[in-house]
Amino acid sequence: GVADTRRVVLTGFAEGNTQLRVNGLTWGADNWIYGANGRSDGVVRRPGEPDDKAVPLRFHDFRFKPDGGPVEPVAGFSQFGLPRDDWGRRFPSWNTMPIRHVVLEEKTLARNPYLAESATVATILDPADGGRVFPISPPPTTYNRESTAYYNASCGPTIFRGDLLGPAYEGNAFFCESLTNLVQRRILERDGQTFLARRAEPDREFLASTDPYFRPVNLATGPDGALYVVDFYREIVEHPAFVPADLRESIDFRRWLNRGRIWRIAKKGSEPAAPPKLGAATTAELVAQLEHRNGWRRDTAQRLLVSRRDRSAVPALTALAKTGAAPLARIHAAWTLDGLGALDD
Repeated sequence: GVADTRRVVLTGFAEGNTQLRVNGLTWGADNWIYGANGRSDGVVRRPGEPDDKAVPLRFHDFRFKPDGGPVEPVAGFSQFGLPRDDWGRRFPSWNTMPIRHVVLEEKTLARNPYLAESATVATILDPADGGRVFPISPPPTTYNRESTAYYNASCGPTIFRGDLLGPAYEGNAFFCESLTNLVQRRILERDGQTFLARRAEPDREFLASTDPYFRPVNLATGPDGALYVVDFYREIVEHPAFVPADLRESIDFRRWLNRGRIWRIAKKGSEPAAPPKLGAATTAELVAQLEHRNGWRRDTAQRLLVSRRDRSAVPALTALAKTGAAPLARIHAAWTLDGLGALDD
């Protein structure tokens, strides 16, 4: 559980409030690592690079190559969490706007200097429900005037890419609402070139607790195909900076700091599978994993194949990209070839 080596890869992210810092690092379908801005911005560079190489992140998320390549700002401005779906589409989040959709990159529009349109991120929440939440816990104590009947502290979203909740849940968006002790689910329906994020349960939540200290803050698809929930489990979730100064000294903000826990959610009757040991898998075994139903396994197999730089995988990847039975397997094979520098016309 301890890193063998520590090396600074990027520096220059703004510090400030601990709730508003860079976060959400995710291996992208295109073999870049994507990160959420966190609302603190910064001017980012690799250690030792000159000032003219620094990249301002103002109001943008970012991506970088893990092997020392470039750093780039990308469309979107996420507060906490930056999920993607099976096809690599990104869905930025905000505490009061838990899901949006990056339709295309700003640099695509910037090629035409005469184009007036500049927005590339779509608001996709279904306007019919107004962002209501349906907690079953007592009303929380808050120190501002923001309504707790609507999104207030949403965070840690994910697009579920596993296979242990059942087909109806695959590709659904889930996000935490830590202040009101719940996890909400939305179905992503195609709407032209973007989506409509429609409530799955019209008047209740996918997961809600009567315990006012259940504080879900992060979600993930697990290696076994189940949905995992990180539960902060604290009495207070508001940052001291958002509490009136005359009250701060009387509040123990770190009470119960050692009670965090993780919940695993799967359909009834499903048995936990043994964790896959993909780090020890052969090249042929990793290529086979690109056809697995669980997105975690496909992503991990692709990442390991690319990081190993094993060119012996190229013939099998080429065959899979051309003739694989599953569209997602063909996509993963093509991106893996690209990551190995072996993708041709």
